Amino acid sequence: MRRGTLRTDLSMLRQGLSLEANFGWHSLEELARVGLELEEGIYRAGSLRRTAEGIRFHLGNPPLRIGAFHTIRIFWDGAPWPADRAWVATEGRPTPRPLSSVSAADPVELGVGESSEFALALPAEGSVGPHRVRVEWVSVAVPPVVWLEFRDEPRPPREGEGVEGP
Repeated sequence: MRRGTLRTDLSMLRQGLSLEANFGWHSLEELARVGLELEEGIYRAGSLRRTAEGIRFHLGNPPLRIGAFHTIRIFWDGAPWPADRAWVATEGRPTPRPLSSVSAADPVELGVGESSEFALALPAEGSVGPHRVRVEWVSVAVPPVVWLEFRDEPRPPREGEGVEGP
């Protein structure tokens, strides 16, 4: 278990119990339902695909989150993925760029509802079976870190699809 994880989990539990005590169980259920719906709406289910050079997946930006991000980190099965072996493309900037090029001077900007596509250079044997993927965006503003984690099994590649690097 990572440091601080238990403290965060207990804090969320305490806040959930406080919400239930003040507003009733139904409000807590509705908050969880909305949160789950938002989370499921971000990762485009089934978009985790093998390519000739690795993996691709698509994310949608929820309608209530916009921002500029000076750092994007990806974790593959809990291990940090090298920023120079991962790329991102957005609707506003469709040419894939390495995550290592993302900076405060040249952030990734996401508008309301704007989708993004990620590509990871990954050996073929590393893409077999279900995997846990975590994406962390570090905002130029606040809150400092926004993250999403999903679990999926990579689909076969589409015809002619590959990881486009710099």
